[in-house]
Amino acid sequence: MRLSTCIAGMVLTLVLGLYLGTLLPGVLRDMRGQATQAQEVAAAPALMAPGDTTPPTPGPAAPQVAESGPPHPGTSGSAAAGLPPGLAARLSELEAAVRKDPASAANWTELGNLFFDAGRVHEAINAYERSLAIAPGNADVLTDLGIMYRENDAPEKAVDCFRKALAAEPRHENALFNAGVVLYTDLGRKDEAVAAWRRLLALNPQARAPDGRTVLEMVRRLEEPPRR
Repeated sequence: MRLSTCIAGMVLTLVLGLYLGTLLPGVLRDMRGQATQAQEVAAAPALMAPGDTTPPTPGPAAPQVAESGPPHPGTSGSAAAGLPPGLAARLSELEAAVRKDPASAANWTELGNLFFDAGRVHEAINAYERSLAIAPGNADVLTDLGIMYRENDAPEKAVDCFRKALAAEPRHENALFNAGVVLYTDLGRKDEAVAAWRRLLALNPQARAPDGRTVLEMVRRLEEPPRR
C-alpha cells in the first residue's frame, strides 16, 4: 500500500472521529430527556374515588363523551351482559329500586357505583348525572363523575366536576388530588396542578398517592428546574 493512501485513510478516520465526538453528546442528551419524560408520564398517579385509598380500576376509556340521558331500567338483559353473576344480580336489584322510586338520588348513585366498579363508563356517567339532577352538590358523586369523564377522554369535564365537588365541600381531599392529576397529566397545566396539590397539603401534609408516593414529593418534583 502506498504511503499517500495510508495517510489519507488516517486523516479520514481522524475527521470522522471528531465529528462523532461532537455529535454523540447531543444525541445522548436527547435520549436522556426522552427517557426522563417517559418515566414521568409512566409515573403519573391514578385517580382516587371518594373513600378509597387504592386507585379505581375502571375499564377501557370510551371513545366519545356519554350522552346526557339516563340509563333505562328494565333492560337488565343487555345491561348485565358481561357482568359477573354477583354484579348482574345486584344490577337487577338496583334497576328494580330505580323503577320503584326514580326520584331517589341514592338509588341512582348506587347504580352509578356499580357501573363504575364494572368499568361501564357511559352507564356510570348517565347514572351519576341523574343522581345529581335530583340532588345537586354531592361532592362524592361529583368526584366519581369526574373520574368517569376522565376515563371517557373528557378531561376538561373531569376538572369541572372536581371543582364543583370542592365548591360543595372545600376540604374534599380526593377531589383536590384528582384535579391535580388531570390538570398536569392530561391538560399540561402544571401551575394549576401544583396549586391544587399545595391546597391538599395544607389540609393533609401526609397526603399520599395510591402508589404510596407523598403528594409533597410529587409537588417538589414538579417544582424542580428543567433538566438539561
